[in-house]
Amino acid sequence: MYRVRRIALVDVPPGERRAAVQLLCRAWSPFEEPEYRVALQRDAALLVAWDRAACSKLGLASERLIPELQFRSPKEEDGCRVLVATEGFEAEFWRNRELVSSRWWRAAPTEDEVRQWLSAHDVAGTRDASIEWHKEPPTLSLGAGGKLLDLTALVQPSGPMERKAALTALIVLCALTGAQGMDWWQSRASATNAKAMLEVARADRAPLMAQRDRALDGLQSVQALQVQFESPSPIRVFKHLAELLPPGVELKEFELKGRVLRLGLTWPSQRPRTELIQMLQGGGWLVSVRELRDASSSNWLTIAAEVDGPTPRVVSAAQAASSPSVGASAGMPPATDGGRR
Repeated sequence: MYRVRRIALVDVPPGERRAAVQLLCRAWSPFEEPEYRVALQRDAALLVAWDRAACSKLGLASERLIPELQFRSPKEEDGCRVLVATEGFEAEFWRNRELVSSRWWRAAPTEDEVRQWLSAHDVAGTRDASIEWHKEPPTLSLGAGGKLLDLTALVQPSGPMERKAALTALIVLCALTGAQGMDWWQSRASATNAKAMLEVARADRAPLMAQRDRALDGLQSVQALQVQFESPSPIRVFKHLAELLPPGVELKEFELKGRVLRLGLTWPSQRPRTELIQMLQGGGWLVSVRELRDASSSNWLTIAAEVDGPTPRVVSAAQAASSPSVGASAGMPPATDGGRR
């Protein structure tokens, strides 16, 4: 006919417990048309619900109904007791003279059934609780389970001072809301104006940015042409070598990368190698001439140098007289545009 449920209110502030109990009662619906009563305890609330439709069929007025547990004396010691009810049997678990939970059976339960109910209850102290068995109905005492209240009684009426304070708080809240709304409107207007100014600035800057992009593209083309004009021509370098090298010297390798020159040639073993280095530097166009050691042949030389500028420098008469200047030898390969020979 009715159900009992206990809810803990330890984590709920005292001033909010009545409202919390109202919400929990409406959320807990053990029947299609439930009717509730509430007993407020120290840090908990005992909820009692019964079927309003079933009571109406029996001709029972809800406002005159009192749950049977309300007539029982509280258990002085913590633990469980099994009582003989008006109909069936009911087990109750008590702690600190407060009813924690109850369970109803139509027939007398066994100890295993009671223990199983306590284990399923999952409340600290219920698993190993002592059980009292009562073969006779307990002594009735109205109000033992705590004063039962209707849900409407949970809402305390407010006095004039409380109503005045609530009205003042409402006015302050409305003023704050209006101020925040005005701030929001001004912020939105400022953001819209800033966005419009940004679009105007972008439109004004577009031609200038286009000119900058064209100038950068032209600069890249000029830089590419400058590199080409500043790099020496392989044909000129090859012609310069042909004029410097004496007869009998064969140029086997020729590699020019930018201004870095690498040569592979034969040199008579009876002539000093320094003579060749002085000869190449004496032409006035090759600098940092040095020999790279190569043990593959006694008369094979690998020479590395740098070409100083895109064209040969003018050599004085004295330098020209001291430097051998002959034409290309018959053993020299024909000049090609770059690459390695």
